[in-house]
Amino acid sequence: MYKDVKVTHTGDRSIQAFKRYIQHLIDAVHDRFPDDAMDLLNCFDVLLNPSHYPQTQGALQEYPEPAIKTIIGHFGQEKTSEEESAPATAPVIDSTNAQ
Repeated sequence: MYKDVKVTHTGDRSIQAFKRYIQHLIDAVHDRFPDDAMDLLNCFDVLLNPSHYPQTQGALQEYPEPAIKTIIGHFGQEKTSEEESAPATAPVIDSTNAQ
């Protein structure tokens, strides 16, 4: 059984192929979403997923602040020295006006 589904081909060869397939999926997810992006994705989940919202008004007012600060820090960041040679573009979020 795997995730409540009966696996019908249970020979060693099939099991090894299935494990390689699962590992390939895991590697693809890690390549697509590197560790430094996971914090940002979690912040978007905090802000956009109503199932995580607190039930009290006071908690709801304070709840999103850390996530918002992280998102502003990411999308409003200054260019690094490598990016200095690229044409100047404004940050997606102007952190001086974000409140």
